[in-house]
Amino acid sequence: MHVMKKLLTLNYGSSSIKVTVFNSNLEKLEKYIIKDINPDKLEDYLISIKSQINTKIDIFVHRVVHGMNYSSPFPLSDENISILEELVKINPLHNYISIRAIKFLRSFGEIHYAVFDTDFHKTIPQEANIYGIDIDLYRKGYKRYGFHGIAFSYIVRKMKEILGKEKINLISIHLGSGCSICAIKESKSIDTSMGFTPLEGLIMQTRLGDIDPGLLIHLLESNLISKWDLYYNCGIKSLAKVNNFIELEKKYLLGDDLAIVAMEAFVYRIVKYIGSYYVLFDNLDGITFSGGIGENSYVVRKLVVSKLKNIGVEIDEEKNCSNDFIINKCGSKLKVFVIKVDEEEEMARKVLEII
Repeated sequence: MHVMKKLLTLNYGSSSIKVTVFNSNLEKLEKYIIKDINPDKLEDYLISIKSQINTKIDIFVHRVVHGMNYSSPFPLSDENISILEELVKINPLHNYISIRAIKFLRSFGEIHYAVFDTDFHKTIPQEANIYGIDIDLYRKGYKRYGFHGIAFSYIVRKMKEILGKEKINLISIHLGSGCSICAIKESKSIDTSMGFTPLEGLIMQTRLGDIDPGLLIHLLESNLISKWDLYYNCGIKSLAKVNNFIELEKKYLLGDDLAIVAMEAFVYRIVKYIGSYYVLFDNLDGITFSGGIGENSYVVRKLVVSKLKNIGVEIDEEKNCSNDFIINKCGSKLKVFVIKVDEEEEMARKVLEII
């Protein structure tokens, strides 16, 4: 007789925790979201959530952003916990929260797995994941890993269903608190904008994205910026002097000078990456937008797509403003999709595939 398992997924973001309870059929039984988390109160949040859950949990599934070369789902034994502790040094913003939560929740027993954001990008070829540093450092793991892999994995699975084929080619744009783009060829990641850490690539809400390493060294050595500023006090926040993207968009539409500068730089970087990935394909099935900004900001989508006319992409204004699933014009050479990603479902699915 098939025994129905209950899984609890914990999706740790930089400012929130999303908690969802699934059964073995991937039906959602309960869902909780904690916003604007204070890391000092993490254990209190977890106790509060655990007390509210009405279901007996068999398996805990944790999102862990940086997994280096490790595959997931990753069983969280004592030995494997020590591996995760080492990874905190590489990505303190996200991994610190997840490892603390994992260690705390393991004290209650049950089975625990980690699902890594880096796992999806293990198919990126060497020429795309290598930095121009000593080859011995590359062999030790100092290379580009990429992130948002759980989201991109979900998008690939959904687009396979929608397009009715196994091998799909996409340029996928995930815009949220963190932002990245992924080139997906034959359903596999072949390049992505984030690198060794989630700091590389696009300008983000509080992260700077690509920067000349020489300038970064100078700013750090001159005490003009701290390593924590790179995660929390750069990007759109510092360019436009705003607290979040909603505020930026409002100011941009009102013609605020700093908001215009920030929005134009944000969009330019996205378009630049799209162009560099476009030449990697013989044919594309489409472009996808996802993440809080990608799903909800018709302004950003319009600004980005309006700069893609040279490759034959045209947006339907009405569909875009309505946040429709497909937002391109009928005559557009490429389809443009808006995907509502469910990372928690993807995490649960991956664990169910191995148990």
